[in-house]
Amino acid sequence: MTPDPKYGSSAGVVLEAGGGQARASYAVAAADGNRLFFQATGPMGTTDNGSTTPNGSVPHSAGRRSSGWSIQGLLPQIPADQVYGAGDLATYWLQTSGDGRAAAFSFAAPIGGAYDWQDPTLQTNPGRIVRLGAADAPVWLSRPVTGSRPPVPGVSGLRIAGASPDLRRVYFTSLSTHVDGEPARGTTIPRVYVYDDGTVRNVDADSGAATGASAAGISPGTRTEFRTPDETRNQVSADGSRFVYVAPNPSSVAASVPKQVYVYDADLHESVLASRDQHVDPDGAAAAPTGVVKMAATGEALGTAQATVATANRQGNSVVFQSKGQLTADAPADTTLKAYRFDMGTKHLTYLAGASGLILHISDDGQRVLYVTSGTAGRQLRLWQPSGSRTLGDVGAAAGYVGAVRATADASVYVFQTSAALRGQADHPAGTDQVYRYVVDGDSLTCLSCGPNASSARLSNYNRRPGTSETHTANALRDARGASDDLSKVFFDTETQLAGPEENGAVRDVYEWTADGIQRISTGRSDLPTYYLDSSADGSSVFIATAEGIWRRDTDGSYDIYDARIGARPEPEEEPPACPDGADCRGQMADPPSVTKPGSDLLAPPSSGAQHPLAPSAPRLTIHGVRRANRSVTLLVVVPGAGRLKVSGAGLSTRSMKARRATRYTVRVSFTRATLRRLARGSHVVLRARVTFTPTVGKPTAVRRTITYRARTRA
Repeated sequence: MTPDPKYGSSAGVVLEAGGGQARASYAVAAADGNRLFFQATGPMGTTDNGSTTPNGSVPHSAGRRSSGWSIQGLLPQIPADQVYGAGDLATYWLQTSGDGRAAAFSFAAPIGGAYDWQDPTLQTNPGRIVRLGAADAPVWLSRPVTGSRPPVPGVSGLRIAGASPDLRRVYFTSLSTHVDGEPARGTTIPRVYVYDDGTVRNVDADSGAATGASAAGISPGTRTEFRTPDETRNQVSADGSRFVYVAPNPSSVAASVPKQVYVYDADLHESVLASRDQHVDPDGAAAAPTGVVKMAATGEALGTAQATVATANRQGNSVVFQSKGQLTADAPADTTLKAYRFDMGTKHLTYLAGASGLILHISDDGQRVLYVTSGTAGRQLRLWQPSGSRTLGDVGAAAGYVGAVRATADASVYVFQTSAALRGQADHPAGTDQVYRYVVDGDSLTCLSCGPNASSARLSNYNRRPGTSETHTANALRDARGASDDLSKVFFDTETQLAGPEENGAVRDVYEWTADGIQRISTGRSDLPTYYLDSSADGSSVFIATAEGIWRRDTDGSYDIYDARIGARPEPEEEPPACPDGADCRGQMADPPSVTKPGSDLLAPPSSGAQHPLAPSAPRLTIHGVRRANRSVTLLVVVPGAGRLKVSGAGLSTRSMKARRATRYTVRVSFTRATLRRLARGSHVVLRARVTFTPTVGKPTAVRRTITYRARTRA
């Protein structure tokens, strides 16, 4: 779906520092699969598509048309004299719209409007939170009051905390002043604001503005670490009308000062205290005497370290937090860690016996809570219900991980990623993350990605894995689905071979699990990892990032995004277009077709020998493209199998290499001295390349390509 040419850019991945391995980048699909927000290392398609100077994470919006996909860069062109450094072009705290058409993020370069003032002590542009859409002008959401201290993006508290699906309502924290008449506070005390369709309001006005506040999932501190959906889960309700926060801001007061959890109602413009002492004041709203503690392994007091403080269900009407105080009559009268659920409708507090620890998910009706028990050893994954708790398995020590949780609307089925071999799963190797599916009825737990010598599997390549460097996109607040909404289809990538023969060995591929078994979505032929990015709500469209040229005209060798879709038109059988003399043989610009996604209705039985739906037609010896240089020419050659590849011809030296399998090879051939002399004189030079392939078994075949140079191009 991404175009060719891409002018050296890659789509759906970020590149490690120093030109290292490409890893999956941030991408979010619309529910119907007809639009995708994604990031690229630079501009996509035409050079005037709105993308700015490449900075490693340029946001784009792609829309499906009847003729193919249309790509639109979201960053406008920014004059070079308005950019002080590469950091000005970096995006922080990314929040996408539900339909993939727009995004909001913290940014430094001057878009959306100009400051009326400038702080001379700043070496970069002051930060701003902007909303950018494929068809809309940039909107500056966080404009401070004139004269207020300009914020810096990503640090100093200027962070997006969540938003409504249409991004008309965006919550953020900041050290600056954004509302006229705000009470004075210190320059190091962040507050919480909401941009509400043109108006900026204080979220924390009802909870003591002088000491600030913090989002319940992005707790205090000013570090610029990754924040992900695991840590910010539902601090903003699905419709954006409710926001869960903690006050006073834990980074602004001593650890001994009690902190409370509030729920802000954006429609009523008021906050409601959730961490109330219902035991002492059953009908009132007295604050919990000892406040709340963070959801961590040992339930430490809430200090300056970042941690999740409270979480909610998708409607924002059930909020779970933890305290050491007795807040209800049926809670123990001791100082042990206790979990409570606050109901926004009834304003009633419920003690959740035994549910203290790390809360992972709350059902829509608040009657099921998935959590990991507290402690530094012997932790367990449990499901709380009014009838009691159920153990899903041992998680182990504090380093044990459970995250990326998905659940059906009624919380009858869960899918998640974990490092723990739950219930003694024999094929879950130590030190790896695997994907599990749990069905409440019948207490059925299945590992979907396990296998002998299995490598780690991931439902989301940009969902931070605590204690590791496996996050590849910073500060993403909306997660990939990882499955269909009913969890009947689950998608993940892994280096483990789980279905069918693979030619690429232990290279990451994308898989789909259904009740009928596991199928591979990627071809299993690429020498470089293929990553799962996102999928539609029904699982009929799956977006993957791959460096393999599945589309015949995808010959540049860089990463592209493909839409694997049930019912997609297959790519027609055709030869690559002829390359005129002197032309750049990268292929003609066109909309690539979607590729067919495997499904039980499309796959023939294995015994039939049917070709994988995503695989190209059987390859034959083909020259897919030509790359020119001053002293050599590089041919992109597809071979049909194992054998010997040889390139020779008039004006060229001879190059021979071994082909291990049927795939595309890059062959660089130097010019002869005579050719170099003729080019130096400015002579017209015609090179006639002959590519010969001798298979391990069978007769040799050859193809030819004429390449014209009219004069030597000097560097």
